[in-house]
Amino acid sequence: MSAKDGASSRSRSREREEVGFEQSQFDQIMGAIGGVKGEVTGVKTQLSGMAGQLNTLQGEMGTFKEETNEKFDQVRGSLDEHAKQIKELQTKTKEGGGGGSGGGGGGGASNPYSEPGWVRMGKRNTLSVGGFPRDTERDLIIAKLQEMSAPYAEGLAENGLYTTRKLTSFGKMKFKTSDDMWKFIKGNKIKQTFEDKDVYFSIDKTPEEISLSKKVSAGVKLLKDHYKENGTPEQDLKKLIDAEWNFV
Repeated sequence: MSAKDGASSRSRSREREEVGFEQSQFDQIMGAIGGVKGEVTGVKTQLSGMAGQLNTLQGEMGTFKEETNEKFDQVRGSLDEHAKQIKELQTKTKEGGGGGSGGGGGGGASNPYSEPGWVRMGKRNTLSVGGFPRDTERDLIIAKLQEMSAPYAEGLAENGLYTTRKLTSFGKMKFKTSDDMWKFIKGNKIKQTFEDKDVYFSIDKTPEEISLSKKVSAGVKLLKDHYKENGTPEQDLKKLIDAEWNFV
């Protein structure tokens, strides 16, 4: 073989090596592209799954909103009905007091303000004093009532300090007149305690009135919870909700 032929052979060999190297680089690049495409496909699948979850969440939120609005409508309807009943009772009270028109019709039995002898809150003469621990002995409660009422003892009715049970969590103060009771209320501004617990007093209510107050309280709580769940700040609730427990 001549020198010329040898040089030509070496040149072709180098060209084949360069082509092979370029082919190898090309294959690596294509492999990398294939990997990227696979990752893109995986991301697309994940996004699709997330979109499905989002749609499901939106559906659940829509259902929750419908249920919440339905619950709110029920509460609002209940409160409206209570307000209507209270207004009717107030009108009856102003027109003729507690007796009603007789005959037992119109659901009078369920009206706590239509019972014979019913007295307006402001004209009553008995206070309920609470805040005592459960099952406190009668003597201890009466001793505290005596301490609280000492400056107003002349206005107390005979045996006016008492409890309804031997062991209980509240006592009663009965005054001779409603004016005597109001003297105590207006003059007793000092915070009272018993065994480090606050003692409070309020005008005595009938069992029916207590039951109605509890219903209003439950309705107000549901209404507050509804507003809170829908993002209403705590400080704005008093502006939105104004309930009356002592109706007359």
